[in-house]
Amino acid sequence: MADNDINKANFAKECVRQGVSSGANPHYLLGVAQLRSKITADAVEDRIGPFRLTQGEWNLNCANSAFSLDFLPVDIGKPMAQIAVFAVMARLAFDAFESASGRSPSAKELYLKQFPAEASEALSADLKAALDATAALVDPAAEAVLDDDQVEPPKITDPDQHTGPGVFNPAFDAFFTALVPGGFFSADPNFRNPADPNDIRAKRSVRTNNPGAINFRPWQSDRRGFVGITEDDGHGNKTTIYSTPEYGIAAWFHLLAERYGFGTAPRDGSFSIEQLAHKYAGDGASQDDINVYLNAWATFSTPQLDPQSIVHLSKNDEMLNLARALFTHESGIGMPLKDEQILFGIQHERDNSLPLPPARPAVNVAGGGTGGSSQS
Repeated sequence: MADNDINKANFAKECVRQGVSSGANPHYLLGVAQLRSKITADAVEDRIGPFRLTQGEWNLNCANSAFSLDFLPVDIGKPMAQIAVFAVMARLAFDAFESASGRSPSAKELYLKQFPAEASEALSADLKAALDATAALVDPAAEAVLDDDQVEPPKITDPDQHTGPGVFNPAFDAFFTALVPGGFFSADPNFRNPADPNDIRAKRSVRTNNPGAINFRPWQSDRRGFVGITEDDGHGNKTTIYSTPEYGIAAWFHLLAERYGFGTAPRDGSFSIEQLAHKYAGDGASQDDINVYLNAWATFSTPQLDPQSIVHLSKNDEMLNLARALFTHESGIGMPLKDEQILFGIQHERDNSLPLPPARPAVNVAGGGTGGSSQS
């Protein structure tokens, strides 16, 4: 083996170790090393080692007591030392992006956060090629170095796919999280708490990340964030499960705008609360059934919604007021979501800009029982 060659299997193992330790995605670390140096230890001009760091970049990051880094300037040429330092650099860049933008970055966005001068039209294709070239290294490395109770690091298949903290539930083969940092989410659609019937986490609309409690219809299986369907509740209701509440909210907005037709011609994107109650109660519903919705939405809304109140799909304040009232009624006892989560789902569905489902990170960040916060 030449002096500048690196054993890629060993390199991958160290990427897994340091990625798990720092909270960075090991496949991202491998992909960046592949992109920048093809995982070699040589230098090109002033850029050194597998991550092609300059001496100035190294000196700024090689010591960090919060992450137990204590390298010297002369250690820049050591590939394994570079992995440890670059993993922390990636984690810090991730945190900075999330703090500034209110969401987690994609692999491409994280790369540009670290190397802003390297934006190019070819970057997406080049980064994808690097990730594809290193994907086969991840699983064997994880199997070799992780304990049995540690979650295998995910692979990144799309540079535009977001990565962030959350909880992987193997029973559903799904990664549950929130798209808004610090937002509530459920990680167990089957959660029950017989000891406490008022545990909001056990309510069907909450534990399924489906705040509007939308029963399954085939159109939902093509929605972003679709995970599956609950069992029948005994009344013919099978509720759709989403991986994040924001995806469930976006599906609810789609229901109103497209399936109910409030956003299509000849309507102008507005509807009355009475019209919505008729739709929610279903064809052939009695007036008593319709009144259940009307009375609940009036109780939980501020300003109060009456049957003649008009709501515009394009107005965030009106939609937020309706959503709070409707979601609270569906859970029966409350609504744990942030306003930012509600508006995220509404605005991104309206603009047709919903992000791809986040890839699960190298470590699980559980949030307490079925629900959690998406902050690490």
